[in-house]
Amino acid sequence: MLPVLEIPSFVAEFVNDLNASYRTKAQMPRYLTGLMVSRNKTITGIRENFAGGRSSRSMNRFLLDPSWNDREVNAKRVVELQRHNETRWSMKGVGIIDDSLIEKSGKLIPFSGTFYDHCEQRYVHAINLVTLQYADKKVNYPIDFSIYKKEENVTDEEAFATKIELAIRLVTDGVKLHKMPVKTFIFDSWYMSRPMADAVENIGREWIGSCKSSLLVRIDGNKFASLEEYANMIPEKHFMETKIDGKKYRVYTKTVFMKSLDRKVRIIISRDEEDRTIFLATNRRDFMVKIVAAYMLRWKIEQFYKDAKGHLGLEGCQVRDPEGVHKHFSMVFLAHTLLKLGVVEGVLAKACATVGKSIKSLLFQIFEKLVYEVLEKKDKVSDMLKVLYPLK
Repeated sequence: MLPVLEIPSFVAEFVNDLNASYRTKAQMPRYLTGLMVSRNKTITGIRENFAGGRSSRSMNRFLLDPSWNDREVNAKRVVELQRHNETRWSMKGVGIIDDSLIEKSGKLIPFSGTFYDHCEQRYVHAINLVTLQYADKKVNYPIDFSIYKKEENVTDEEAFATKIELAIRLVTDGVKLHKMPVKTFIFDSWYMSRPMADAVENIGREWIGSCKSSLLVRIDGNKFASLEEYANMIPEKHFMETKIDGKKYRVYTKTVFMKSLDRKVRIIISRDEEDRTIFLATNRRDFMVKIVAAYMLRWKIEQFYKDAKGHLGLEGCQVRDPEGVHKHFSMVFLAHTLLKLGVVEGVLAKACATVGKSIKSLLFQIFEKLVYEVLEKKDKVSDMLKVLYPLK
């Protein structure tokens, strides 16, 4: 990797506006830029990208420095997103709750443990990150996160919280702290529970959750059937054909009593062209196709995890301090946002529609700056070599 001679302007401007110490403002831009352009996203890897920079120890101290609060930085990040028309949220968007496993090789990394990866169908050593995201038809980005800690790993000084309890806190803070205007929160079958539905309704919002096919609904008197059994009872002619984002679906809806929620809810049964079925439950009362379309926005969260893991070092943290792990994740979220805002402001060119393309454009700018610097020193070989091979 060629040395970075200059911090990108959209990174420097954000950090300069923070209420932080000189030391923090010196190290944070380097860390953020390193997350964007370094092949190796560890502290050592990031440090090696900068000419004449400080030691890896200085950057490590930055992550552990108590003089800056990652929650305050995260709050400013969310506010900054609302200053731009292209990223501003609206009532038509949705809040999405989901979690992801951040695989780790080090057994001493805080919060890490053994989890079952349902996608890979294997056990992995990882950190389980629960996130709240915003999404609409144009944009998607993270709002906040919590780290799930298994009950056997919780110390006497801590209070154990389930993933559902962590998700409820994120939704509550999203509305009360971050002022999210969205009407609807969306979650998958893991979070589909009475406490989750109650929490969303208690703050005056709506919810859509996917359901396991085994959940029971009342079909007659005190007789219950699973959602799968119930769907098989419905004549095909009662399904309505529709298109969502160019794909054909057959959908059916009815209000029924769901045992696990202990209340009547509206269920939607949706089948795609390959006859795959999803079951949704909701407290919304509008047109069912709009409900299915809103739920489909949930898949946008997968793009964030893909970008954060593949391009921004979400899995690169090797810090063995809990606060340092939190701050690393906050920096990954901030790097993701700043790349989006760099595109919005035209710094990375409007054609950079994805995080990957934005990073390629940023790398080109870094290379361009390096070439100009070398050309300026072409008559002084020693100075040119210092640019190309800075002392570590």
